[in-house]
Amino acid sequence: MGGLVRDAKGDLWGTTLYGGANGFGSVFKVTARGKETLVHSFTMTDGDTPWAGLLRDKAGNLYGSAAAGGVFNFGTVFKITP
Repeated sequence: MGGLVRDAKGDLWGTTLYGGANGFGSVFKVTARGKETLVHSFTMTDGDTPWAGLLRDKAGNLYGSAAAGGVFNFGTVFKITP
């Protein structure tokens, strides 16, 4: 749903609002050569509907937020370590 983030290798990372293995959204990567990989499928527990894009830190970790899910279903903040 949010914009794409490019890593140091030139790969693009992004999120989907819905879909993934559980239907609650996903994190994906597309390599510079065009190979797409499903990196994470959200569950209701770790997040649901990740609206915003990802942010990358200097170490290459990616951070994002989901509008729903989590313990009280008010959303989550998540970290993806490539």
